Amino acid sequence: MTSETKVIGVVIGRFQVDELHPGHVDLLRHVAQKHRHMLVMLGCRAAPADSEHALDYRVRAQMINAVCPDAVVVAVYDTAENDVWSRTVDQTINALFPEFSAVLYGGRDSFASAYSGKFETRELDFCSDHSGTARRELIAQTSENDPAFRRGVIHAIMNLRPRVFFTVDIAVLRPPLQVLGLDPVEHGNAAPEVLLGRKADEHLWRFPGGFIDLKDKDGEEAAARELQEETGLTAHTLGYVGSLTVDDWRSRGANDVGHKTILYKCTSFSGDPKGNDDLPLVGWFPLAAASRDRIVDAHKPLFDMLLERI
Repeated sequence: MTSETKVIGVVIGRFQVDELHPGHVDLLRHVAQKHRHMLVMLGCRAAPADSEHALDYRVRAQMINAVCPDAVVVAVYDTAENDVWSRTVDQTINALFPEFSAVLYGGRDSFASAYSGKFETRELDFCSDHSGTARRELIAQTSENDPAFRRGVIHAIMNLRPRVFFTVDIAVLRPPLQVLGLDPVEHGNAAPEVLLGRKADEHLWRFPGGFIDLKDKDGEEAAARELQEETGLTAHTLGYVGSLTVDDWRSRGANDVGHKTILYKCTSFSGDPKGNDDLPLVGWFPLAAASRDRIVDAHKPLFDMLLERI
């Protein structure tokens, strides 16, 4: 240990790995040997866990203290602006060690470019041969027949925040029969027709649609994509009808998962509808109450909303 007794060694990182690799250990021990007091600031996000941020603060703090038991470990949360984050870092250090200066340490691709605070920063190259991302990707492909592994999976799922999955459904409408040139006296005051599809293993019909993809820029783009995939039609205009919670059988009984959908109407389109993708059968039905019994239960509220608002 050097004479830097009034200078705290601060390590800032995320450490999103199942175990510290040798580069991590070397970094932590280097700082611990150089400074009498050591602070580890774990980068955190105020958001649900994702593929880059799988471990919460507590789990990572235990991992750090197993290697450096005397280190003080705290969370530092991401902010929208780097200068706000930098002030938070400085304020945390000053609050914990008011009489000390500090040197901030990080590894490859560290926090240094985002930090604009008052303390010195140093990048150390102990971690250059190791990739946390590659390690997480390898773990994601691994399944072990071990109780500890299963406990970890259960713990991860049980600690997820409630999740809502968003879908889009599309009501493709074509004009009443008389607009198509048929005699309104002979055929009556016909209702518009709506395009419905049927899954191979179902006997009832549903609106074409599907999940909003991360690559979709908005609901309209998702609706146009799903319509093309499932019916072969190209939507020229899409109009918002409404949104509601869907009783999706796939999550029935779960209290932490829900499905919500946005219903769009499409009255301008090109192409001839044909079964494709998830709906091998498609057909036109009168947009009238009599058609309701042909609709799957999950889509009946959508059909009712369409009748009410069209």
